[in-house]
Amino acid sequence: MGLDVFAFDCRIPCGIALSLFCAATSAQVETRCLIYHGDVRVDPSLAVGPTFISLDDVDRSNIMLSATERDGPTGESNVCGNATLRTVQSAGPFGYLNLGSDFWVPFGGDSGGNAYSVTYHDRIRTAPWLDRGQCKVQTTTDRFSGVDSAGFGDDARGAGTICVTRVSRPDVVIEPLELRVGKTAHLRVRIQTQGTPIPFKGAKARLAPAAINGSLFCANATDAKGNLGCVYEAPARRATIETVTGDCVGCNSTASSTITVTGPPKVLGFFNGIWNTKEEAGMGLDALKKLVGPSHDNAPIRYVSFYNQTAKGGSGSPLQDIAETFVQRGVELDGVLNDRWEHYWDLLAGRHGNPNSLTGSLIKGLGSGGLALARLLDATFNATLGQIVGGWARLLSDPPTEADLNSQLAQLRILAGDDAHLVLLAHSQGNLFANAAHDGLLASDPRVAVKVVHVAPASPTTRGEYGLSDRDLVVNALRFQGGNSVRAANWSLPFSSVDASGHMLVPTYLDAAREGRAKVKALVASAFDGLAGP
Repeated sequence: MGLDVFAFDCRIPCGIALSLFCAATSAQVETRCLIYHGDVRVDPSLAVGPTFISLDDVDRSNIMLSATERDGPTGESNVCGNATLRTVQSAGPFGYLNLGSDFWVPFGGDSGGNAYSVTYHDRIRTAPWLDRGQCKVQTTTDRFSGVDSAGFGDDARGAGTICVTRVSRPDVVIEPLELRVGKTAHLRVRIQTQGTPIPFKGAKARLAPAAINGSLFCANATDAKGNLGCVYEAPARRATIETVTGDCVGCNSTASSTITVTGPPKVLGFFNGIWNTKEEAGMGLDALKKLVGPSHDNAPIRYVSFYNQTAKGGSGSPLQDIAETFVQRGVELDGVLNDRWEHYWDLLAGRHGNPNSLTGSLIKGLGSGGLALARLLDATFNATLGQIVGGWARLLSDPPTEADLNSQLAQLRILAGDDAHLVLLAHSQGNLFANAAHDGLLASDPRVAVKVVHVAPASPTTRGEYGLSDRDLVVNALRFQGGNSVRAANWSLPFSSVDASGHMLVPTYLDAAREGRAKVKALVASAFDGLAGP
């Protein structure tokens, strides 16, 4: 009977159906009832259109808005009274989910994804009649038989009324998405009715206008699993939060969700300087945290210490750090320092009066400042000479920093693999490690986002912006080994008795009473901004 244009792949038992129907939230509940006359085989799937438009041979006069719409007097009467009709539900409600195509919608048919409740009703007619002068009542009942326990009705035959109520329309579900800038990800958009996915359902999703937009590409219908294929491409550099909306043919309402595009992780790596124990390096990192703050451009900053081993706190001495610095600097100076170690041996041997010794060079080059530094080094030597002499040969031939560098590079490569924006802040001797780390990272992958901020660089070369005080006696001492041995001073900081050397990170360069602190903060901010791009 009629055109079976809908396919039902979902049969819901009555008990489950009742709970689902009670929970239905459709703003508009539509019911249509169809009267079947005679003895016919019925298939409720043919009746699951709100207007029964799919039935090509339905008498429209047999369609009602409720099963009892025509109950009461039928209009037929005789001397014994009026004939009446009473409709009584006999089976149901049974749940049906229409997984049919939206193809029929333009022709007045039902759109796929609607959930229905189907009920069967007996039509009981009472008609008075006169029998040998006595009024009697004849009762006839139109009834369906063979309705199975699921209510599908394939074997149902008879006559009566079938009512179909649309209890819910399909819903669009858009899951929130979070991804990094420059990345591409699938946006999960699905069409479902009462939790059941609706396949091959016409739908669309779009981005709301925003200051910074990515790109969204979607199919125009769901796949066999009810998913709408959507791919989102995030902006290349800038973080943003976008709103995505979606709807479908015959859906309850437009759905919306958010796409959050986060910037890459921001990491400030600290390379400690000369004479630092781990505790002192930790204090330097803590000072940087307070200075720079927990975030930059609304993105959190992760602080990481890239500690290089020093003799202080170990079996050696602070002077071992000095020797280590010059061993590393020798690499950058193409071996020039290999010919200058005699100056340090002059110092260690106490040949202070020799004009060719390091101490003599410092005094002649720096005047009173050089003399102060020479006395400082001499005092350190006198206190530690007995402890370090045995370790000098090993230190100069095989400086114990290769392991540090390898460990630092391994850690940095892990961070770079997470697309982190890396700012390496180095102080003093740490600049040598930072230079090597920077070069090693870019050698592994030229796309790594890394910048270096140099503070008091004890290095003739730098990889980024730097700050060096004109009163830094330690770096000034290095300068007098050769004209190009260190960078030129570019900050003028007043003298402070808190750190007479003018070289230490926290007492001098991060001193709250002097402008070096603000300059360091500005260098870090500029480095992060430079990584973010235009």
